[in-house]
Amino acid sequence: AADLHVVAMRCRSLQSRVRLEIRACLVTAART
Repeated sequence: AADLHVVAMRCRSLQSRVRLEIRACLVTAART
């Protein structure tokens, strides 16, 4: 169970990182 919890935490962090990257891409695309 602990392992699954760690994996879930990693997945969440990855998702948040991807969202931030996508936002940055959209912002830069909107500026240009």
